[in-house]
Amino acid sequence: MSNNLCLISHDLHPYGAQRLALMLTREWTLSHKRHVELVSCGGGSLSPAARRLAPVTALGEHWRNERRSLRNIMPQLKRAGVDAAFTNTVIAGKYCKDLREAGFATIALIHEMPSLIANEGLLPSLHAAHENAHCVIYPHAAVANAIGKAFPNLPNWDRVQILPQGIAGVNAYRDSRAEARDAVRKLLGIAADAKLVLAIGTGDKRKGVDLFLDAALASDAHVHFLWVGPLNDGDIADWSQHHGGRSIQSVANTHWLGYQDSTAIFHAAADAFVLCSREDPFPFVVLESLSAGVPVVAFAGSGGGADLVLRGCGVNVSEVTGVAMALTLNTYLADDALRAEHGSRGMAIVDSEYRFESYAEKLLTLADSIVDQSQRLPAASAGR
Repeated sequence: MSNNLCLISHDLHPYGAQRLALMLTREWTLSHKRHVELVSCGGGSLSPAARRLAPVTALGEHWRNERRSLRNIMPQLKRAGVDAAFTNTVIAGKYCKDLREAGFATIALIHEMPSLIANEGLLPSLHAAHENAHCVIYPHAAVANAIGKAFPNLPNWDRVQILPQGIAGVNAYRDSRAEARDAVRKLLGIAADAKLVLAIGTGDKRKGVDLFLDAALASDAHVHFLWVGPLNDGDIADWSQHHGGRSIQSVANTHWLGYQDSTAIFHAAADAFVLCSREDPFPFVVLESLSAGVPVVAFAGSGGGADLVLRGCGVNVSEVTGVAMALTLNTYLADDALRAEHGSRGMAIVDSEYRFESYAEKLLTLADSIVDQSQRLPAASAGR
């Protein structure tokens, strides 16, 4: 049985995959009494929180410029009794070869979609994970299918498993949504009966911040758009340039709150969550909105979130434009009964199928089974 674990994250900035790393560490240490060694390729504002949960070894300030080698700290991991290692994100997948050769049961968690992998030059890391990990975990079949289609020469697809991560607990405002709606509308300075559309994440082109702005411009005036998360200045400047130098502040029905430590109240206050991403594997934010009983509007085919919507917990937009999103929202927001039905169905799906505790336990069981089979399985072989 695997008692001690290593979890490798590409950095500790406050985004989805990194939040997942801390959530796994918390669950494994507190609920399962496992010792976890956290290794981060770069820094980030989650570092203090991470160090309160487990020992953290930083390889550098940024994952592209590490000062230390993972091989140099493997003796430390061995001394800590680590026999199973998880690489969290495709970036950390580059370490799968070293981990497996050192005798660790190696499991790669892949959270990225093809465009990001291609644009950031991460295909070698993805290939290393597929070639060397004992198991590769994708959060949704849509992600694995997209990866397989974009990169058809990846080996060892027989080692792939689909395992959605789920969320911990339920939205704290689930039973007091009316109070949450009032509080957030007062914060934004909008009418108590205004319709509110929410997006959460890094405001960049991949997440569709430009489409979000275009949708706001094309929507009915009483519909307000709230973005919670840091903005990418370059992508905002590109949008402005394509709109005659217009600033985002001039779009009167948009609101920008920046990064927030807690987003539960915003999920609960919204009439709909918009997933404007051009591609997104299986984002926490979709599950978090559904947990609050709030339906989701996404672009069809954009990833696991859009596939989940097909189960009757929101609507998908067929054309990837802001205008198409606005047209869908204008109709959808006018139908309170349909949105309530979709929100209730989404809540039931999340409650029954997407519990984080189950996800963390399944990963432990997988690691234990690999260790129990042998300390080192036969070398990876190429071929799909």
